[in-house]
Amino acid sequence: MRWAAAIASGLLLAASFPPLDLGWLAWVALVPVLVAGADLGPGAAFTTGWVTGAVAYGLDTSWFVTTLVRFTALDRPEAVAAHLAAVSVLAVYPGLFLLVVERARGGVWVPVVAWVATEWLRGWFFIGMPWARLGTTQHETLVVAQLAELGGVPLVSALIVATNAVVARWLQGARPVRATGVLALALAATWAWGTARLGALSESVAKESLRVAVVPGKVDQRQKWDPGYGSRILDRYVGLTRQAMAQRPDLVVWPETALPFAFEQSAGRRERIERLVREFRVPLLLGTIASERRRGRRLRRNRVYALAADGTVSGTYDKQVLVPFGEYVPLGQVMPFVHPIVGGHVPIVAGEGQAPLAVGPARIGVLICYESLLPGLARRHAAAGATLLAVLSNDGWYAGTAAPAQLAASAVFRAIETRQPLVRVANDGPSMLVDAAGRVVWRADDSGAPWHVVEVPPRGQAVSPHGEALVIVVCVLATIAALVRPGRLGLDDA
Repeated sequence: MRWAAAIASGLLLAASFPPLDLGWLAWVALVPVLVAGADLGPGAAFTTGWVTGAVAYGLDTSWFVTTLVRFTALDRPEAVAAHLAAVSVLAVYPGLFLLVVERARGGVWVPVVAWVATEWLRGWFFIGMPWARLGTTQHETLVVAQLAELGGVPLVSALIVATNAVVARWLQGARPVRATGVLALALAATWAWGTARLGALSESVAKESLRVAVVPGKVDQRQKWDPGYGSRILDRYVGLTRQAMAQRPDLVVWPETALPFAFEQSAGRRERIERLVREFRVPLLLGTIASERRRGRRLRRNRVYALAADGTVSGTYDKQVLVPFGEYVPLGQVMPFVHPIVGGHVPIVAGEGQAPLAVGPARIGVLICYESLLPGLARRHAAAGATLLAVLSNDGWYAGTAAPAQLAASAVFRAIETRQPLVRVANDGPSMLVDAAGRVVWRADDSGAPWHVVEVPPRGQAVSPHGEALVIVVCVLATIAALVRPGRLGLDDA
């Protein structure tokens, strides 16, 4: 019975995320495993939660196998084995969640704090994997998603888990009347808050709006780093940008690693781009790889260049958080035989804290691909005076899988948390414009036009820049307290 319940919860959780994207299922997804997990004992509770996590994360990260097969020397059985190894680690956290619930003798509020605490732990411990956080399932339910302004995705996750826990307690035969009343008030308050904030953050375009030309490029990843395609790729971006100039944009944005060469070391091609910018007097934001030498070693950075209207480089941003095993190998010193998917024998190194880029009339906080999963970076950009968040991504690594849609769903929350408009420009994936309320004003998937000019809405003012940290601290401390003094700290049904 408990194995069936564990698998059912895993399937429901997976279906809550893209590609199915049935976010409403998240509100009941944990009910089967919470009902079955009561009074199991620590070992059985952990393994039951682990199975739920293995099913959920195994399905939600199935794109990992496709990426490995396409872009590494691994064959499919080896790629599947690597995926299963990664999933077995990710599944530990739902296992810990159910272990805490069982050890602290259940109730309604223990699952809430335990889920938030373990989900946070998964996001940073060891290699860190903040993928598929429960709250992001509500990226289209904007009245609920507005909670992210107050407490980030963890607060949205907490409300979802509280609903699951109350339903589970009723099904177990308990009568959590007080908890049900508190939940009803929380849901009503959420609805009122979300409705008010959506109304306050107008959809209208500001008088001094910014017109951004989005040029995804749509370059096949298998061609991108083939030297024979370099000139053709540049021709494509230059040609599409010329077409977009007919609509008189204020800024042009190309995606992550748009150029298949080191910008500063390719004089002829660089001069061509600079001439393009000078011709139209429109600033350009573009992604490419930067190469450098440090202590005799060749290193690379995943970099975004900002070109001013006169064609000169006005600023750069280097990706600060690299993708584990994609751009670097955790504990690489003890595993020198393992190489990342990107870069191979030439290491990619992370950048350090950087200010928003001043590009024409805007101050742009840049997030490169994986960084759009990380609210802390977006908040730092907003605090430093950014007027627009720009997510530059190369989704060609995951083309044809659910990964690009999952990344795009997370990006919506960066706009809500900071109350900044956000433009996402992705090669071979969803490009979109999100307003400060999280509304997707414009979206183009792979089948859309090769360029588009969008009117960036005005930004808002976030009311609680430290709310997420507070939610996490409270939940972590409450989880520890529940383990130390189970049933004695007001975390039960009362």
